[in-house]
Amino acid sequence: GCGGDRDTTKRAEMGTIAGTHSDLCVLTSDNPRHEDPEAILDQIAPGIAATGTPFERFTDRRRAIASALASAGPADIVL
Repeated sequence: GCGGDRDTTKRAEMGTIAGTHSDLCVLTSDNPRHEDPEAILDQIAPGIAATGTPFERFTDRRRAIASALASAGPADIVL
């Protein structure tokens, strides 16, 4: 994830890297600090979308983790 109040210029690139190396990406909040969690996800999402990798987004971290685990198959890795 991308913590809030950190380098915003790398967020799309981080999305691209995640999308390039994943079958599915699940975006969620980590520690938004003083930033709007949705704004952080808005900056990461275009990088993932550019790779064509499907993704989901949740500001609720518990829901995101539950979705990732529910989507995972026996041989999948959830990071």
